Amino acid sequence: MGACLTPTPTMAPWYNVEVSTSHAEITATTYLRGWYRVREEGGATDWRAATADAYTDEERAAAWITHGPATFSTPAAPVSALVAALRQIADHPAYARWQEAGGEPTPNGVRAELGADGRARLTGPFIRHPEDQDGDHLHSVEVLFSDIAPLLDALKPWPVLTGDGTEADPYVIDLGGAQHRPEECGCKPSPARGDIS
Repeated sequence: MGACLTPTPTMAPWYNVEVSTSHAEITATTYLRGWYRVREEGGATDWRAATADAYTDEERAAAWITHGPATFSTPAAPVSALVAALRQIADHPAYARWQEAGGEPTPNGVRAELGADGRARLTGPFIRHPEDQDGDHLHSVEVLFSDIAPLLDALKPWPVLTGDGTEADPYVIDLGGAQHRPEECGCKPSPARGDIS
């Protein structure tokens, strides 16, 4: 288990992040909470055995969906929430240590496109587990550190909306409400902190 980070306001209620030494897990928070609710109500004890009708529409919409060996749809959430989760990973000290040890982004043809269901469909970056079947609703996915920068690059052209629905600059880093452009001063954002659990 790695560092479980506190979601930023932009990530909530859609994503939580757990960072390890070479990868991170991005959890679909609302879907996972739905699974806990199903289990507590006496439903299936294995999240994969829970029937689709055990979840509310909101909970199912908040899941990751598998489409093929390397393609997933994101939860039905603003793209800015996913960008914030990826930035939280990139700002964590474990990511910096990985870079200092020689870790580099992998040019692997990561693609981000809008699916017919209105969700972002990402191809290329995720660790696919053998038990993940096409069409499965998942509560989390794992991403290698080498795929974080390519994913952020693939999502840059997408409009990012602020809480009031206006379009934000996707290249501006959110430092707790203060907007800062690192290319203007050459500094790096302070790392996100998390508790090891």
